[in-house]
Amino acid sequence: MRYVFVDEAGNFDFSVKGSQFYVVTAITVTEWQALAMELLSLRMQLAVDGVELGEFFHASEERQAVRDRVFSIIKSSDVVVDAVVLDKKKTLPGIAENHDIFYKLAWKLLFKYISEERLKEEAEIFIAASSIGTKREKTLFRQALQSVALAHSGNKKVATAFWAAGSHPLLQVADYCSWAIQRWKEKDDDRSWVLIEPKVKSCFEPFKDSRMTYY
Repeated sequence: MRYVFVDEAGNFDFSVKGSQFYVVTAITVTEWQALAMELLSLRMQLAVDGVELGEFFHASEERQAVRDRVFSIIKSSDVVVDAVVLDKKKTLPGIAENHDIFYKLAWKLLFKYISEERLKEEAEIFIAASSIGTKREKTLFRQALQSVALAHSGNKKVATAFWAAGSHPLLQVADYCSWAIQRWKEKDDDRSWVLIEPKVKSCFEPFKDSRMTYY
């Protein structure tokens, strides 16, 4: 079994008010329980130490001291990280105006690579993605996820889930990795990026060389 957990960073606001980049990040593991237990143990220890936390680890809301502890666990784990970074201002208007098409494009670009490089063995695949958006958007995004996953799975058995980020520790790992990549690209702040860089096997920027911008 190959387990893939995916999270996004950025938003669907295609204007100067929105994020510049939309990042979809996947972490792939063959065993998830040990890493999940480490994160749960850290959460318990932080609570014992009197550190105030939200309902789950969420990189954008954490104090740097907490982030450092989580990134330390990720750094010592065996996760493999792959990401697609889309420059939104270089996205064709026809795609930008249809969020489910944009979302499906990001997934297609990501899974085309990881299915060839990470999922070569004849193994079953479990894919969990963070649940985002309105009820309608969740339905569209779930359909996009299932469509892309099946298209790139070959003859492998694929199971997909669309869960709230707080429901699984490894979705929180994906959140941390996605946040680190977006922070690096968006703010030119690589403090967290350098911590996960050894785990990153691909960080694909399909629009990087384009000179055309739309806003």
